[in-house]
Amino acid sequence: MRTFLDRLPTVCQCCAWGWDAKRNPTHRVKARRPRCCAIGNCCAKNISPNTVRYVRAVLSTALAGGVREDILGRNVASAVRLPTPRSDFQPFTLGESRRYLLAAYHRHGPLFELALRTGLRRGELLGLRWDDIDLDAGHLHVRRTLARTRGGATFQPVKTHRSARRIVLPHDCVTALRRYRTRQDIDRRAAADDWSDQGLVFTNTVGGPLDSATVHRHHQVICEIADVRYIRFHDLRHTCASLLLEQGVELVTIKDLLGHAQIHTTADIYSHVRLRTQRTAVEAIGDALQSDDDSDEKT
Repeated sequence: MRTFLDRLPTVCQCCAWGWDAKRNPTHRVKARRPRCCAIGNCCAKNISPNTVRYVRAVLSTALAGGVREDILGRNVASAVRLPTPRSDFQPFTLGESRRYLLAAYHRHGPLFELALRTGLRRGELLGLRWDDIDLDAGHLHVRRTLARTRGGATFQPVKTHRSARRIVLPHDCVTALRRYRTRQDIDRRAAADDWSDQGLVFTNTVGGPLDSATVHRHHQVICEIADVRYIRFHDLRHTCASLLLEQGVELVTIKDLLGHAQIHTTADIYSHVRLRTQRTAVEAIGDALQSDDDSDEKT
């Protein structure tokens, strides 16, 4: 089972199923000639890691039925542990982050400022209520997340007890949130009876939660105005963690800020950043060793 699942992502599905060879150049509607695997030019059409996990889930469900019926002794598929793929991300540099924050000075700017400065997830940001924030003390509590389901937007508890956390707010975020609340009061008076008072921090013009598509659209516009390369909104979270690591902040502090359950999760995701900081550290030692000053200081 493990061998099968390990090999599955490496097999070209076009070669395995003969898709290219099945192209019919004489078909009256879809006349297509073989153009890749059938003529020796493999297109390497491999299945995705998500498909591998799906196949494992289907096999595990089927074999579990056999175990319940005493047909099988054990479910061998459940014993297979597939590695969790890490998506590549390219966070903003320090300079790009500064330009992004300058360009985010608009209606919903505080949302994007919080995302970059604190690393909050999109669902956590959209699920914030004013009761979760103490602007005088300068901190907020992450208690819930806004999830999109077929039935619409629903508020759900955060996924782990570590995700439920208190975060200290930078002074700039406090100022931005005060400004945003003033703007929200104007929207409330303008909407009058149409206002949906849910106590949310980030709302549309009638008090409802912001739509994910709206957040995505504003994020794209900010990237264009700032003249920075486009990254995913979630990569603002990665940017926050990467910048903190580069500034020498301890890994455990970053773990608590991001709400990771285990510190090895933080270490694995940002291992490339830690390698850069390690390189800086060892090069600093090298510079010291090559220094002409050979005097020893005694303490």
